[in-house]
Amino acid sequence: MAKNAFQKDLYRAITGSKARFFSILVMIALGVGFFSGINATKPDMVLSADAYYKDYNLANFRIYNPLGYQEEDLAAVEETQEVLEVLRSYSKDLFVSSSLETAVTKVFSYDMGKEGLLNEPRVLEGRLPEASGEILLEMGAKNGLSISLGDEVTLSLPNGEELTDFIKEDTYKVVGFIMSPLYISFQRGQTNIGDGSIDYFAYVPQEDFSMEHYTDLFVKTVKSDDLEAYSKGYKTYHEPLLSSFSALGELAMARDTKDLREELEEGRAEFLSEKNDALKKIADAQEELLEAREEIQEGEEKLLSEEEKYTQEFQEKRQEILDGKEALVKGREEYFEGYAAWLEGYNDYQDGRAELQSAKSTLDLAKNQIDAGERELASAKAQLDSAKEQIALLETALQGLKDIRASLPETGGELTEEEYRQIIEDIRVFSPDLARLLEESVPYNDPNLVNALRTALDSTILQLTDTLESAKKDYADGVLAYEEGQKTLAESKAAYEIGLREYQQGERELAEAKKELDAGKAELDAAKKKLDDSEKTLTDGEKALEEGEKTFKASMEEARADLEKGKAELREGEETFAREKADAEKKIADAEKEILDAERALLEIPKEWFVYDREGFPGYGSLGNDADRLGSLATTFPLFFFLVAALVCLTTMTRMVEEERIQIGTLKALGYTTFTIAMKYISYALLASLLGSVLGFSIGFKLFPYIIITVYGAMYNTPYVLTPFHLDLALLSTAIAVFTTVSASLFATLSELRETPANLMMPKAPKPGKRILLERVPLLWKRMSFSYKVTFRNIFRYKKRFLMTVLGVSGCTALLVTGFGIQDSVNAIMGKQFEEIFLYDGLALLNMDKEEGERNLSEILGEEGEVERYGAFLSESIRVHLPGKTREYEATLMVPEEKGSFASFIDLHDRVTQEKIPLPEKGAVISEKLANLLGVSEGEELIYQDAENRTYTFTVTDITENYLAHYIYMSPEAFESLTLRKPEFNAGAFRYREGLQVEETALSERLLENDGVLATVMVESIQEEFEKSISSLDYVIVILILAAGALAFVVLYNLTNINITERLREIATIKVLGFRDQEVASYVYRENVFLTIVGSLVGLVLGFSLHLFVIRTMEIDTMMFGRNIHVLSFLYSMVLTMAFSVFVNLFMSKKLQSIDMAASLKSVE
Repeated sequence: MAKNAFQKDLYRAITGSKARFFSILVMIALGVGFFSGINATKPDMVLSADAYYKDYNLANFRIYNPLGYQEEDLAAVEETQEVLEVLRSYSKDLFVSSSLETAVTKVFSYDMGKEGLLNEPRVLEGRLPEASGEILLEMGAKNGLSISLGDEVTLSLPNGEELTDFIKEDTYKVVGFIMSPLYISFQRGQTNIGDGSIDYFAYVPQEDFSMEHYTDLFVKTVKSDDLEAYSKGYKTYHEPLLSSFSALGELAMARDTKDLREELEEGRAEFLSEKNDALKKIADAQEELLEAREEIQEGEEKLLSEEEKYTQEFQEKRQEILDGKEALVKGREEYFEGYAAWLEGYNDYQDGRAELQSAKSTLDLAKNQIDAGERELASAKAQLDSAKEQIALLETALQGLKDIRASLPETGGELTEEEYRQIIEDIRVFSPDLARLLEESVPYNDPNLVNALRTALDSTILQLTDTLESAKKDYADGVLAYEEGQKTLAESKAAYEIGLREYQQGERELAEAKKELDAGKAELDAAKKKLDDSEKTLTDGEKALEEGEKTFKASMEEARADLEKGKAELREGEETFAREKADAEKKIADAEKEILDAERALLEIPKEWFVYDREGFPGYGSLGNDADRLGSLATTFPLFFFLVAALVCLTTMTRMVEEERIQIGTLKALGYTTFTIAMKYISYALLASLLGSVLGFSIGFKLFPYIIITVYGAMYNTPYVLTPFHLDLALLSTAIAVFTTVSASLFATLSELRETPANLMMPKAPKPGKRILLERVPLLWKRMSFSYKVTFRNIFRYKKRFLMTVLGVSGCTALLVTGFGIQDSVNAIMGKQFEEIFLYDGLALLNMDKEEGERNLSEILGEEGEVERYGAFLSESIRVHLPGKTREYEATLMVPEEKGSFASFIDLHDRVTQEKIPLPEKGAVISEKLANLLGVSEGEELIYQDAENRTYTFTVTDITENYLAHYIYMSPEAFESLTLRKPEFNAGAFRYREGLQVEETALSERLLENDGVLATVMVESIQEEFEKSISSLDYVIVILILAAGALAFVVLYNLTNINITERLREIATIKVLGFRDQEVASYVYRENVFLTIVGSLVGLVLGFSLHLFVIRTMEIDTMMFGRNIHVLSFLYSMVLTMAFSVFVNLFMSKKLQSIDMAASLKSVE
């Protein structure tokens, strides 16, 4: 009864909340589908490939011996422990030609008499060979060679090789088109014919091969069918066998090449000895010639030195004589000039003496005149002094008389006699004549005495005044005359003194001149004597010099004759040496060539068999690596869905429990145990997770492996796509899903059941409102409308819902960013590889079997108007591996003819720093993807094997950015130093003129008309083919977009549903208040829009990291994806996320419109 009630209650809970139940179911289905599907992809890829390998008996080892196997080698391999079967086979690289096309093809032998052959071809059209003259071609040759079943093809080899040495027939009938487990990728290896790359593979009957020894052994091991390909057990089991076969190969090659090595070593030693002997003879002869040359040179130098010495001395002597003669002439000239100067000076002396005598007479006359003038001046001075005294007396008398006049009484006065007498006496003192005259003419008793006295005094004063004035004037004139005389006398004295000094100076100068004249005369006499002596000496020296020169010239002629004789002997010796040296150098050059050939032959002799396990088969190792990458992706990528599922379940179950609080409280009050009550919700979540898990892995096991294997089918030629049921993954994914949902349900239920029944039977109090951060920004908060304030309060009020929505939406955006980012990364290959790295527009592959004149690039490319520049390259397909490892990677070796122009065709640079990388003198630059695959860095060593199976070890000097295929770049010097061979430039890279539109098909046809052109490779065509090959990646992007949409829909639908359910009363209230449907929708969905924006922004960051992880994990061996995401991809991701959000809002709008306002307002929340 209780069980039936529980089941009914559970049934009602499910049917009453279908949307909630299905949201959990769909979320679990998504998580389980991704987890199980992506995790199943790796084992399904491996299982599909392994089934193909086993159904068609793929060998575990291929052992290739370019020298062919001896019977004892075959027996040794077959008798090796754990070897079940050995297929003996022939192989040869040939040209296979139809009526229209020719291709390089690796032809294997096919044993028609055996069934269950190793590497059994899978016939796609036609049948297996049944008779000689029939051939199987791989399916790709059908279109490549434009042939059909029943057509005939022709086999051929390059010039210089006979086809009959390898194959008996040259014409074969096509009886079938096939595929082979030996070639599951589109790589066919390299060769030494054609353009260096194998295009197809084929099988002809074994009896049609005419080769003496088998070249290939395909080995199958005892436990091969019991071990799964790529498994750890498979690798562990086969590793010892690889070492055993390698050891057998080393012993066998050492045996087979012993005689050849010894012969080459002996020849090398013999040639080296001959070279050394020739070099010694040359060195000895050179030393003898050098000694003779040095002796002649010393003699020449000595002769030249003596000649220069004596010639210099003669020149110096001759110059001395010339200088002496010039000096003699000059001396005589100077003598005559000196004599003339002396004579002129003597005449000047006589003239000066006469002038001096005249000047002496003039001076004496002037002295007499000066003396007379001095006497005259002295007399004038005495007269002036006397006149001065007279003037003084006159002035005294005049003044005295004036005083006396003034002392006379006024008119009418009288004088006493005494006064009279006294006046007379006073007058006498000054003018005795006047006193005497007055005494005589004016007596005392003269009645008119006073007047008479006055009159007499006035008259006398007037006379005296006139006399005084006259005397003063005469005195002044005399003073002036005296002073003028003094001045004249002084000037005369000065002139006399000057003249006297000049005379005395002239007398001294004349005396000096007389002395100099006497000395000059003495010097002239001495110079004349010296000149006469010098003239005699010069005459004697000139005569002696002529005799010495004559003797010296005779000795020089004799020495030169001896030197010429020595030179003639030296020339004869040099000519003999040159002849002998040329012969010796020819022998040395021949010896060096033989030594180099021997060294190169020794270097090129294989030291071991070429032993390949399956890792060395084309595509086998790459498929395993890609499967491992998918396995790595599966360990992290799907877990994101489970995390979102857990949060969705937790939110959903929490809401469900909260809605049934009263029921839970009632049951608890009635005595139901916690376990019994919780079982309802646990069963609810368990049922949803179980159904979702079954749905998820049912779809995931079929959908994801099929799509991904189909995508990889563009790179691997495996016909099977097996998608079995994986019980382990189904149980694991179901367990994770059950644990996720049940634990979330248990957590939600137990958190409620901790409360008392009384509390549970009461409605749960809503969360208290709190001030949010925006409210603390008044400038922003006050400008918000009421509805926006409510929106932001609700967002930050329910933090759990906020977190889950942001996480779910960010997951959606991250998936979209990853999808679009993958597209950007793949497109970056075309942008960077074909525009920034490969700067050339095409390659013309040359036919090396033609004469050099027929493959002249200046005639082939130089005459094309569209071609701006071109350059010669060695382009060679090689295989690269680490020392001690068998895993090989195909690469292209590029060697330019001119290092200077290399950067015009290929730009080598570091991807991170963009720093340019020059070609090194030694070592090589390798592409970045190859370095990553091999795990090498600068300074480490690698080994490469060319089409002739020659192996070389080189040092990695730099790593360059590259995205498509693998490349190794060497300078011509590095290549020659490494291989001891000069590079044969078999390709011409060319660039079009800037801005010119070129019809590439027409250009290619014109180039192929040249006999020297084997093929053309146009970069634009490669780019188009690459675009087609990666078009399948669109499926990946579609899957990610669909997954992102499903994730966004489930998360947003579930949360929107919960949001609406929780707020029924609130929504009903605002509808009652008059809110229209559009306003109600905006009121509710505005939160979704804001949360979607926040989640999208977070998702952009998560998407960047997820994209980087996915790209690094999903890269295939022959490509390196770009690492950048375009801005538009971020924008598209956000726009699509918002579109998903809008779609959910529209989908949920019916639920909002269907809310019953009356019923909702009656409900208890």
